[in-house]
Formats: sequence, structure tokens, C-alpha cells
Amino acid sequence: MRDSGVPWGLIRLALHRGDPDLDTLTGDDVEEMRHAIRHCEHIPGLLQVVGADHCPTLKLAWSTNAFRTGLALFHAGITDRPPLREETTPPPRLCSKPRIDAVFERFLAERALVLRPESMSSTRGGLRRFGLWLDTERPHVDSLDQLGRADLVAFMESVHRLRKIKHPDQPLSQAYRAGIISTVAVFFRHAAVAEWDDVPARP
Repeated sequence: MRDSGVPWGLIRLALHRGDPDLDTLTGDDVEEMRHAIRHCEHIPGLLQVVGADHCPTLKLAWSTNAFRTGLALFHAGITDRPPLREETTPPPRLCSKPRIDAVFERFLAERALVLRPESMSSTRGGLRRFGLWLDTERPHVDSLDQLGRADLVAFMESVHRLRKIKHPDQPLSQAYRAGIISTVAVFFRHAAVAEWDDVPARP
């Protein structure tokens, strides 16, 4: 229960309503919280506190917590309906090269078994940055086993020049740049140890 996100949601519902009696919660309360999360970037001052880079990751985690809270309240007989499932659009491909994209997705599928949603979001973001770099800087590469150390050093150097995708006039934070490099390093180590095809045999 502690790690399910339900306590997170219950605390916020109680604080928002100013009423600690959980038996008075309704399905509308849950949907109101979910609506606020979907549009949280419009809350004055929020982006200055959490950072624009991390807002999408936090929104995903908060949305998951809110959904689980609504589901728990319904199964406990407190609310009269379960929360509606979000209609989501498929995330963008991580790389335009099918063989590379397939290995990225395989890695994400295995990491999803051990990582929380917020960590998965940052992992996907790091691989997407690497995939975009491969598309533009190594267009002739159609399999990761064609890469060498020099290519990865060039990628790491390029990370320090990356800008925000939605705000190209702003540089990435130092922590976010380090996270991208760490994600790619973990990916290559994982793939090499697992002896996957289409990847370098050594990390």
C-alpha cells in the first residue's frame, strides 16, 4: 500500500477538500484531481519549483497515483465508479531505424519490470535523445553494433549542447544532461551483459 501511490492521492484529496473524512469522497473529487494534474503546468509558479524539464515525468507519476487512488476508493466501496482510463497516444519512436528502435523498446520492456513510472519516463527520454542524435549525426548507422567508442564520446560531447525540445532557446539542466548519459551507459551495459544481437559485445 505504501508504494502504491494511494496514500499520496488520499492525502492530497483530504488537504484539498479540508475534510479528513475519506467516506465523503466522491468520484467527482477524484476526477477533479486528475484534471488538475493533467493541466498542472498552468499552476502559477509550479514550473519554477519542479522545473520544466521534470514536469512531464512528474505528471506521469502523479497521474498514476491519482488513478490508483480512485481505483482503491471504488473497490473500498467509498466512490460509486472507478476512474476513467486515460486515452493515450502512442509515444514517438525512439529512433527512425527499425533495428535500433527494436533494441531500445526491448530494453524499456525489461526495465519496466523493476522501475517506477517516473523513472521509466526519464529512461525513455534519454534513449529518445540518443535516437535523435543517431538519426541526425549517424544517418548511415542502422544497427548499434556499428558504433564504436569514438561515436559514444561524440554523443556525450553533444549532450552538453542540447536544448529543451519544447523550449529550444533554453539549455538542459546539468542534472538532466547527466541523466541522459547515464541512461545510455546503463542501456549498453545491460545489452552487452545479456548478449543481445545488434549491439556492441562490450559495454
